[in-house]
Amino acid sequence: MKSESFLADALLCKPFYMRFLWLIFGMTGEKTGKNSGFVKKIASFELGFISKELNSLLGAKLQRVYQLSERDFLFDFHIPGKGRRYLRAHLPSLLFLSESKPPVIQNPPRMCSLLRKYLEGAMLKSISQQGFERIMRLDFASKSEGFALFFELFSRGNLILCSNELKIIGLVESQSWKDRQLTQGLVYSPPPPSRNPAAVSREEFLLLASHSEKELAAFLATELSLGGLYAEEACLRAGVDKSKKAGSLSAEEASIVFDSMHALFSEEPSASVVYDSGNAIDAVPIKLKSYSSLEQRQLPSFSSALDELFASGINSAGRANPEKERILRLISEQEASMDELLKKAELSEKKAGAIYQHYGKVREALDFLTAEISHFSVSEAFDKLKKFKSVKSFDKKERKITFHFE
Repeated sequence: MKSESFLADALLCKPFYMRFLWLIFGMTGEKTGKNSGFVKKIASFELGFISKELNSLLGAKLQRVYQLSERDFLFDFHIPGKGRRYLRAHLPSLLFLSESKPPVIQNPPRMCSLLRKYLEGAMLKSISQQGFERIMRLDFASKSEGFALFFELFSRGNLILCSNELKIIGLVESQSWKDRQLTQGLVYSPPPPSRNPAAVSREEFLLLASHSEKELAAFLATELSLGGLYAEEACLRAGVDKSKKAGSLSAEEASIVFDSMHALFSEEPSASVVYDSGNAIDAVPIKLKSYSSLEQRQLPSFSSALDELFASGINSAGRANPEKERILRLISEQEASMDELLKKAELSEKKAGAIYQHYGKVREALDFLTAEISHFSVSEAFDKLKKFKSVKSFDKKERKITFHFE
């Protein structure tokens, strides 16, 4: 069922059903017993490690920009006294230093040509993760002017080239949300900031936890933006049941979880690729208890681990997977359609109310599913949706969830 259909149901009647086609496989590293060419989605926590590794490029000259596919870019840097380094951006999910140069598109598309025009020969002056967002900013200086390049590694992903005043010169694609627009000629505006778990005080954490009705892991993953894997790791290290309601924690338990969460940010880097039955399933920047029972291959940097994981995914796939590409296109179409319908809904108070009244519950369930699927099979993750009262039914085969609201 397409986005128009389930949103139309939501808008025209009460009670109503909201139907979402939740197509996930091939996107989050689901453990299927074999590597089917999935692409890992980098977490905000992990992007902080990449940001530090990219500091090795400071002062480097950007020699060439290549485009490997529609949403895959390679930046060829020359570091004085050290030689060549590659930065790879695979939208919408990954950014890492790479050791190799894969085959490139011979006739570069418009965005690649634009990047070459403005950035080739420029020096990389600064690198920064934007808050606790999955956004990396690179600032360049040419002989006469400066430029900012934003890598957005969420939703559909984007690569946005801006002037020194942050006016958008070019981008992979124009995008629009109810609270921001990205299109050529506008000034770049970031998304509303997420809460940074590293900056949350103990008092604030205890207060937030006491008012949350979510399970502990879901609370950490969504309300504190920690992501599913690292939320569960914090629970595991704290020795507190991840399924326990955050609001039911004692002050002592909450304080232990807080310390466990904060300890993640001071952990020494220890990157590795994780294997299950001989197949690479994940790459992580630190040692995790969550993966203690699985085989791990230590690597010198998180970028190296991501590079190996990504290469293993491509190699195991052998060639492009038409079915997977079709599903990815369908996801993108549904996201774009939903964004468009939300914009139209703002013209009608009744319609807007119907969407926004229940959007939080739907988002919570989908965020929970995304977090769970990182560690369980699709079937197991879907079974866990039974905890949400608003979930009327789900079709594991079709990846379809039906929500029911009175």
